[in-house]
Amino acid sequence: RDSWGAVSLVSRYPDEQALSHPDLVLNGLRRTVNRLRSAGLQVVLLRDTPDIAAELKEYCQLHSPLMKPDCTMPRADFIRQRGLEDQLIRRLLETFPDLVVVDPIDAFCDRDKCYLMRDGVLYLRDQHHLSLSGAAMVARLLESHLPLPAR
Repeated sequence: RDSWGAVSLVSRYPDEQALSHPDLVLNGLRRTVNRLRSAGLQVVLLRDTPDIAAELKEYCQLHSPLMKPDCTMPRADFIRQRGLEDQLIRRLLETFPDLVVVDPIDAFCDRDKCYLMRDGVLYLRDQHHLSLSGAAMVARLLESHLPLPAR
């Protein structure tokens, strides 16, 4: 993605008024990580999951006799979508080299394809929001990076 849609980001900090959207996001993330860590919390950053520009119903032919049990997008397209996110994370890791970054790409994608639906199970509920099944996949991935609370 070259941008975050048609969102207009504005900062309340005077020294940030002329910053680009990516720089505003980066500064906001830095403040957030600092505040959470100052409160003694572990911070885990979850990378984005695959999304599509088209309507999911049409892209995956959900109401068509041509519907297949799998609906995919090329992994290369998903990697291209993440260009701005890649830059943001690289810059964030310069400030917080020990930040835990969880990337769900291998949960959704094989070597060539990213699955929006696999074996008839939808991972998205629309263009860019996870379904319950997709969210459960991400939750399992996140759990593997978090310490479990003592019981």
